[in-house]
Amino acid sequence: MSIDLGNAPVGTPPTPTEQTQLRTSFGLGAADTVEFGGFVPPSGTTAEIDAVTTATVGQVMIDTDKNRALRFTGAASYAYTGAIVQEFTYFVDPTFGSDASGRRGNGLFQTINGALTQAIADGDSVIVINCLAGIYTDQDVFSGLSSTATISIIFEEGCFYDGSSQTSPLFDNSVADLNIQSIVGGLVVVVNSQEIWKGPFDGNGTIIGILGVANWSATSLLFNVTGGTGSISVARKMISILTKSTVVEISGSADVTLSGIYAEHLIAAFQPQVLFATLRDTATLRMINFKGSGYGSCEITTDTACKLILENTVTGNGAGLGTTTRSVVAPAASTNPTAYAFGQSSSEVAASNITINTDLGSFTVSTTANEVL
Repeated sequence: MSIDLGNAPVGTPPTPTEQTQLRTSFGLGAADTVEFGGFVPPSGTTAEIDAVTTATVGQVMIDTDKNRALRFTGAASYAYTGAIVQEFTYFVDPTFGSDASGRRGNGLFQTINGALTQAIADGDSVIVINCLAGIYTDQDVFSGLSSTATISIIFEEGCFYDGSSQTSPLFDNSVADLNIQSIVGGLVVVVNSQEIWKGPFDGNGTIIGILGVANWSATSLLFNVTGGTGSISVARKMISILTKSTVVEISGSADVTLSGIYAEHLIAAFQPQVLFATLRDTATLRMINFKGSGYGSCEITTDTACKLILENTVTGNGAGLGTTTRSVVAPAASTNPTAYAFGQSSSEVAASNITINTDLGSFTVSTTANEVL
């Protein structure tokens, strides 16, 4: 293709006459502008696009209602070609994001709360929060939020939570009562002084699956589940050098599974073993593939119809430390709690006032359970 630019050569910068010749050659008027850069398709609402009757076959537009690209297949017909960005996805970057300018799809938020707040305001029924690598210091992520949307929070590899100045739980659902479907991915909690989770799980199930917990407060739970159903898993071994009691508490009518957790408590000599979990009210706790070195399994703290299920769960004092081994503990004169144990399960001391059901396999009461660690 050749273009006649008029008199040659064109000066730098071109004279007014040469500018007019250039514009005329390109078919541009005096007020027309040219933008150099990436192609930006025209956009419109679904109704505006449906009203188009003179499109060129192959023309591309963006449906702003559906946030999807479409290609015209005729003068008044089109087909969607895919999403420009993931629908209902909001990205968080604690270093470069801004809650003031963040938006769905490609505008980065600084905090998870900021992204959730905007997503709920946008009216999404399904919300996905994608957290990019960085150091997070969020406080009470669910603060001030109310929604019936299904929410998932995904952490990419390289996400660390520093809660050294934490004054409230990271995910506090005790007031918000949001429908949290999952909190999963590569999050490592490097320090915290409050719970990671507090409140009820969703009635249809909540999954919490994080990469690791490097350190935590001696006075606070890590997970405090008060209702709903779901599971908790931590991929890396959890090591505590502090004098701790409960790490997880399950209460109310919650039905929770602790899956694949290896916890090591470096207790001093002559100190009693601590219990990893507590169980009360009418809740059910399943501990599957749990390994506790320096930790016992669970203490049932109230005389109610709660249920403890141990599967392939082994505990012991590890390295010969400690003076008392306790795997399952219940209050005196308890009559309602029931414990089930099967697979490779062992209990150094099972309280005589708790019913041990062996229908599903063998429950071994042993003071030498370190052998199976």
